[in-house]
Amino acid sequence: MRAPLAFLRERGVVATAAAGALDGPVEEVLDGYRRWLLYEPGVRPRTVVRFEPDARLFLSGRLGPEGLDLQRLAAADVSAFLARECPRRSVAGARYLVTSKRSAPDCYS
Repeated sequence: MRAPLAFLRERGVVATAAAGALDGPVEEVLDGYRRWLLYEPGVRPRTVVRFEPDARLFLSGRLGPEGLDLQRLAAADVSAFLARECPRRSVAGARYLVTSKRSAPDCYS
C-alpha cells in the first residue's frame, strides 16, 4: 500500500505526511481510512483529500488519555459531532460534512 500512496503524494493528490505523523492514533486510523477510500469503494483521490480534514476533526475529538476509544463509538457520538459542527458551516459545507461521515467504514472500529 505504500507504493500507491507514495505515487499519489508525488502527484500532489494526497497530502504528504509529516515525519513521524503516523505515530499518533488519529493519524494511524486516518491512514487506514485513506487506504480504504482509495481501494475499496474506489473513491477518487481528490475526494479522499477533501474528506480527510473532517475525519481528522472527528477523530481528534475522540482522543483522550486512553487513546481514541473507538470501541464504544456509537451513532449518538456521530450525531453529536454533526450537531456541533454543521451550524459552523454553510449549508453546502454541512451537507458535505454529513456525506463524509457516511463514508466511514469499519476502520473506525
